[in-house]
Amino acid sequence: MNIKRILVVAHKEWREIVRDRLFFSLAFMVPAFLMILLGYGISLDVENIPFVVMDQDGSKMSRDYSYHFIDSRYFDFKGYVHDEHSITRLLTDNKVRAVMIIP
Repeated sequence: MNIKRILVVAHKEWREIVRDRLFFSLAFMVPAFLMILLGYGISLDVENIPFVVMDQDGSKMSRDYSYHFIDSRYFDFKGYVHDEHSITRLLTDNKVRAVMIIP
């Protein structure tokens, strides 16, 4: 590839972009608008996931561990469960989306 030929073609394309207002707006304005809109307007953070805790250990360490999730803004604590049949029922009824099981 010849660098002079590349520069000539790039200069010709730049003149066409500047001359045609529609192409100029499509090439520069629309991507900038979409970047601003998607950057500030849409949040992809997942928050308030309903979940339950099955704590089979019952120790202080397991309670402290579960409290980190309970106090988080990402999870919505729905309570404790004590058997696996309750977990299955809650998940199939779509009342919770996650279960934390501490053996």
